Amino acid sequence: VNSADLAQALKSKLERRGLKVWHDQSVQGTVDETAVRCGVDEAKVFVLLLTKDVLARPTVRTELAHALARGKPIQLIHEPRTNQASFSPFGDYVNSAPPDARNLFVENESMPYQRRTYRAEPFLDELVRRISAPQDIGSRD
Repeated sequence: VNSADLAQALKSKLERRGLKVWHDQSVQGTVDETAVRCGVDEAKVFVLLLTKDVLARPTVRTELAHALARGKPIQLIHEPRTNQASFSPFGDYVNSAPPDARNLFVENESMPYQRRTYRAEPFLDELVRRISAPQDIGSRD
């Protein structure tokens, strides 16, 4: 499983649960800053799927900077199985974050992505709950 597959799977699962999901890969052709800003502006919550080198990508940095500037709630999700080729140990994400985004890793709880059926449903339930009640994002209760 690579990071693009994981992102697409998560998008599909959230859409099946009735959520409208914007994903920068769903824009045809080259992603431009206008499309990125519009997508972030329309989002109730900015979900950042942490994958290897994700924070080095200019588009992701633009999205993240715009989400921070707009005060969007940001939900972090990481792959706990770091032996997968597209994923890194959590500390690598923190170290590669732009300086203005490093507090996200202190203030916001990252949810580990769950694949196993008995864990996937509660994970998705909680993610949908957080997206529906964005004031709870960042709460570690």
